[in-house]
Amino acid sequence: MTEPTAKTHLPGLKAKSVTHDNELLYLVQGQDKLGRDAFYYVLVDRLKRDIFLKEVEKQNTDLRKYGQILISGFGLEPTADTKQYLKNKFNLNAL
Repeated sequence: MTEPTAKTHLPGLKAKSVTHDNELLYLVQGQDKLGRDAFYYVLVDRLKRDIFLKEVEKQNTDLRKYGQILISGFGLEPTADTKQYLKNKFNLNAL
C-alpha cells in the first residue's frame, strides 16, 4: 500500500493537538506533495514544537524534520482503525 509523502503543502494544511495523553501528538491534515488529500499523526519533538507549528502555517514543510510520523493515510479524516492502531501500538487515545 502506498503512503502519503511526508512533505506536505498547499492551502488547508493544519495541525492540531489530538490527545489528552500527550500534548506533542498532532494530527496534520492537508495534501501531500503530489496533491493527494492526506493525514499524518506526528509525535513532535518537544524542542521543535514551536517551530513545527509555525512551519505548518506556512503550508510547505517536511514533517519528518520535527518528529516521528506514527501513521499516515489518504483522505483528510483518520479512520476508526487508524485511531485504534494508535491506541494499540502507542497507547494514545486520539480524539
